[in-house]
Amino acid sequence: MSLLEFASDELKNDKDIVLAAVAQSGLALKYASMELKNDKEIVMAAVRQDWDAPESYNTAAEARVNHATDYACAILEGNKNFDVTAPQYDEALKYASEALRNNKGFMESIVARNWFALQYAGDDVKNDEDIVMVAVTEDEFAMQYASNELKDDEEFVCEAIKKGGLAMMYASDRLKLNKQFMKRAIILEAHTLLFASDALKTDPEIVKLAVGLKGRALQYAKGLKNDKEIVELAVTQDGTALEYASEVLKRNREIVELAVTQGGRALEYASPVLQGDEPVVLLAVTQDGRALEYAAEHLRNDKEIVMAAVTQFGYALQHTSDELKNDKEVVMAAVTQDGRALEYASEELKNDKEIVMAAVTQYGEALEYASEELKNDKEIVVAAMVNLGLIEETDQFDTLIEVVMAAVVKDGKAWKYASDELKKGRKPDKPDGGISTPPSKLRPETPTSPPSPETPPPSPPPTPEIPETPPSGRKSPKKPGDDDFDYYTPQPPKLRF
Repeated sequence: MSLLEFASDELKNDKDIVLAAVAQSGLALKYASMELKNDKEIVMAAVRQDWDAPESYNTAAEARVNHATDYACAILEGNKNFDVTAPQYDEALKYASEALRNNKGFMESIVARNWFALQYAGDDVKNDEDIVMVAVTEDEFAMQYASNELKDDEEFVCEAIKKGGLAMMYASDRLKLNKQFMKRAIILEAHTLLFASDALKTDPEIVKLAVGLKGRALQYAKGLKNDKEIVELAVTQDGTALEYASEVLKRNREIVELAVTQGGRALEYASPVLQGDEPVVLLAVTQDGRALEYAAEHLRNDKEIVMAAVTQFGYALQHTSDELKNDKEVVMAAVTQDGRALEYASEELKNDKEIVMAAVTQYGEALEYASEELKNDKEIVVAAMVNLGLIEETDQFDTLIEVVMAAVVKDGKAWKYASDELKKGRKPDKPDGGISTPPSKLRPETPTSPPSPETPPPSPPPTPEIPETPPSGRKSPKKPGDDDFDYYTPQPPKLRF
């Protein structure tokens, strides 16, 4: 609500008054006089205030994206009753005069800032190729507000697809039925097959063109997912396209071998029988160790299979049996490839100095998973801190405390790698300057007599301040197992090819 609503007509036509009102709320433009609704300065002030209000701006923008996402999902699911009318919101621009909303120069400056302003543009602006392309360049969803004429213009739609494949969603039905045009669209973005007519989704020539460019476009095909030639083409381009093959072809050894050779994690979509087939699984884990997760249980306990997996991707150790997590050869291969795999080693091997040294040399933060005893080993801690870039290999230290404190000075967060014993303030008592871990470390010690008042217990070192910004140096790599697939599956609230 704006007080301008209750002002006299004279005040609603007072530029200073209206400027003050729209500076408070862009929607106050609704109550301005017709003359001031045609004033560029007034309207621009209202629009800017409207868009600068984070809550209203984000709500409107997110709703438009969500609507487009739902539309794409409806197409994928075959729902032809979806209401394609985009949601409208009470935004300042809708109250500008028709003359201003048809003013190309004025609207272009607004659309360049916020693509969805095109929704309130006049028909002349929505039919202007340059202005609409400005909006589509900012976000392909803007294509929904283009004129029907532009949505039916082959050249314009192709240019829009170059900005983002989802622009094809709003192309005219005529273009979606046009085989030659769809070939052009698919060459620009294979996933535009999603928006082709049902007839073209059953056309082998069209589908082959799409899956040959992006295998996962197979998901949009109709009646061809059991076509061996088409599925072979798809999984050769992207092994994970096996997800969309028919159940019959997921049991086909030739198809599955092609898929896992291209991308090991395609094993996830193979039939249970082939997930338990040793040659198939070996192919998969050799290509991508993460495929071990999808192997049958008996093969996750097969040393040859597991060695191939952890050699390619050390973190795959998490998916093997407890027996192999205690196999020194397997664990050594895993931590040599990725020190973080130490997290999944047996407790016994977390206390094996050779294993832990290999792990922290490859990835210093693996020290977090070492046994308490080895966290108190100066040689291990030095190797870890060197890898983390917190001390130099040439630095000389007499005690473990010196090592840790030197690292803490450079990065307060290094304190988390100190052993519990060091955090409690115990002094070095090993020849190499480390701290021995007493056998009773897992339970609190019970003193036989109360401590003497004259001899207070040692105080732990002060907890160092953690700097607000980390020091320059080695950056932690991507979290193991992070999905690096680059494929499209419609799923709100984000939708991108």
